[in-house]
Amino acid sequence: MKRILIIDDQKEVLHVLKKVVTKLGYEGITADNWEDAEIFSESDPVDLIMLDIHMPGRSGFEIAKDIKTQKPEQKIVIMTGLDPATVHQKLEETEVDFNELLFKPFRIPEIQRILHKLLN
Repeated sequence: MKRILIIDDQKEVLHVLKKVVTKLGYEGITADNWEDAEIFSESDPVDLIMLDIHMPGRSGFEIAKDIKTQKPEQKIVIMTGLDPATVHQKLEETEVDFNELLFKPFRIPEIQRILHKLLN
C-alpha cells in the first residue's frame, strides 16, 4: 500500500485528509510539525508528502527545498490556502521543486486526480 505523509499544523486538516487518502486506498500518516514528520520520514520512507506552506517555525517552501535536496526523487504536493498568483510568485522566488499544487478548500476529485497521477 502506498504511504502518504500529510504535514499541516491544523489538526482538522490532518483529520480530513487522512480520511480522504484512506478512502482512496492509501495509508495516511500525519504530522502537525516538520520535526515529527522528519523523524518519521527518515526512519520509515513514504511514497508522497503532502505539505502545507504555512507552518510554524519553518515555511513549507523551506521544508520542500530541504526534502528535495536530500531526496530529489521524493514526490511532494504543496498545499495552500493562498491565492494562486501569490503562490506562483513565491514559488518562483524560492525556486522550490515540487510535483503538484493543491489549493484549499480541498476538493476530493482533485485530491484523487493528483494522487492517482503521482502514485500509479
